[in-house]
Amino acid sequence: GALISEGIDLVSSLALRQDAAGVEALEMLVSLSQNPQTAPHFLNRDVNLLTDAAERHPQANPVLKLGVWNLRLAAEPAKKAGITQTLFEHFKGNPSSVLRLEAARWLNQRGRHEMVLGMAEPSKHESEDWFVLYLDATAARLSLDNVSLILADHADMAEHIPAEVHGRISAVVFNL
Repeated sequence: GALISEGIDLVSSLALRQDAAGVEALEMLVSLSQNPQTAPHFLNRDVNLLTDAAERHPQANPVLKLGVWNLRLAAEPAKKAGITQTLFEHFKGNPSSVLRLEAARWLNQRGRHEMVLGMAEPSKHESEDWFVLYLDATAARLSLDNVSLILADHADMAEHIPAEVHGRISAVVFNL
């Protein structure tokens, strides 16, 4: 345990560098923070310097800039809701569509579908990636019954619609 913590300390100091070694160190820390065996070693660590370093790093790609938020989750798992809300607020208005998309993907992977829809709704027609993410978050919010209704063909529709509304529905339109 102590050896792993010392290793994380060493890699953390390298991660503050603004060169290729800094990027590699940040990537390693993100990977360690997501591994169930090493994630506990991040508990209660102050990772703000690391997340700031990734945001400022000239060579950090969008995946890494969002990946470092996993360090915050590993450091304070009880604050997941607050951390995801902070990430949403931080990235929702970002001028970079690529960063906003990566943030929305990160949130979607953590089950924050309402936030994803808040980001994806205005951008869903910008690219296939945004549209697929929008559909994924929408589908995640739907119940299994709604999914079976959407997927049912016309002949099977009656079994999915409550009997009390039979004959009163002529069409269902989905505004995606």
